[in-house]
Order: sequence, then C-alpha cells, then structure tokens
Amino acid sequence: MLTLSPKSSPARRSLVELPFAMLSVAVAVIFVIAALDAWRVRTNLQKAQQQLKAAYHEREPMGEQSKAIQVALEKMLRDLVQLASTDADAQAIVSKYGIQINQPPAATQGASASKQAKTE
Repeated sequence: MLTLSPKSSPARRSLVELPFAMLSVAVAVIFVIAALDAWRVRTNLQKAQQQLKAAYHEREPMGEQSKAIQVALEKMLRDLVQLASTDADAQAIVSKYGIQINQPPAATQGASASKQAKTE
C-alpha cells in the first residue's frame, strides 16, 4: 500500500494526484458534452414545435373546407336517393354504387320519455 508522508517527494505526490486529475478532467468533459447535447435537443424541439404550430394553422382552412364539401356531398346524395324513388336513372346510380342513407339512431325510451315530459 502506498502511503504518503509529509516527507514524500513532490514527484511521488504528483504520480498519485495524476489519476485523480485525469478522472476529474474526463468527468468534466462528459458533463460539457451532455450539456451541449441537451441544448441541441432543446433547440431542435423548439424548432419542431414552431413548425407544428405553423403546419396546424396552414391546414386549418383545409379542415373547414373539407367539412363544407362533406355537407354539400351528403346533401347531394340525399337528394339523389330521394330522386331514385321516382327516376330510373337515379335508381341505377344508387344501386350501382350501393348508396344508402343511414337514419339517425332511434332515441331510447328513457330519452323520449324525458322529451315528452318537457313538452307537457
């Protein structure tokens, strides 16, 4: 076992302190690299968040436009199904593409009873 006495030479003391100094430097370098990496990741996340917000705002009008198109298409198909009851050409289109209009779900008895109670 190596023991240092106050009388030990400076060269020998230097040999003992060198591994601790190198270890300290290595730990410091690792901390600096980790801090730089964390800063890079944070910067990239902020940029990605800004891009996501911009893309959302750019696509918002498209969502409203698609809702309007869906409503217009549904109205047109309802009219086509209604016309199919009297027109053979419309009936051919409805049967060829299997167009059906689903009825809204029927209200449960509890809900219809509460509606009747409110109207009375």
